[in-house]
Amino acid sequence: MANAPWTPRHSAGWLVHDNKIWVIGGDANSGVYQRDVWSFDGTTWAEVVSEAEPLTVGRVLHQVFSHAGKMWIVGGQTLDEFAVSDPAGRADGPYYDDVWSSEDGSTWTFVSDGHGWSPRGSIIGNAVKDGYMWLVGGGAYDTDGNTRVYHHDVWRSADGVSWAQVTPDGGFLARQYNSVAVLNGDLVLIAGYDDENIADAWCSGDGIAWRQLATVPWVARHAASVCSYNGEIVMLGGPLDETTVWALS
Repeated sequence: MANAPWTPRHSAGWLVHDNKIWVIGGDANSGVYQRDVWSFDGTTWAEVVSEAEPLTVGRVLHQVFSHAGKMWIVGGQTLDEFAVSDPAGRADGPYYDDVWSSEDGSTWTFVSDGHGWSPRGSIIGNAVKDGYMWLVGGGAYDTDGNTRVYHHDVWRSADGVSWAQVTPDGGFLARQYNSVAVLNGDLVLIAGYDDENIADAWCSGDGIAWRQLATVPWVARHAASVCSYNGEIVMLGGPLDETTVWALS
């Protein structure tokens, strides 16, 4: 495929919704916040909106979901020291705990905030299971004098408004930039970062009891792209210059 029409980025919100691939926002490494939303129907990329309302405030490292006929943006943070020419300038701190939804990617509706889990982002993947959106671990990038934060709690919500803490401690290392997917009805947590890259994988049927899988064959990594496909979890990237594709079945 020729180069896509959107600007280079990483840590965007990537998901499949309504039989399309969607790219929602991105990072601030280019010196500005990326606030656009794009969709791909298998043939053509289309810019759905140049500035989505949840992204106008300056938001990166957010998690996204496709659930209940809508797309969802959850959490994230600012990174003004990277967006030097486009600072968000939030007076109440760099971290978000809000939730937004959209049916078409263009018009977004504020759903909730202040619902129990501490503000966070840095969760890769979009795990939906048993009619719930799941937050597993995650954290916050150090910025503006704030230290990095790592989590090992698990939360879920069916409507984006009411969130329930499934467990305060899943038994795995607290981490950010972890990847989460669903395989055979189980949540699967893959890799991450806790001051260094992590090489492990954990699974859970209920989000409460987690068991570590056998030693993984791949090198430690964080922010790997994962998706559930054809009865497997497929993992791409993570470390710089990593071109190997791995599958878990």
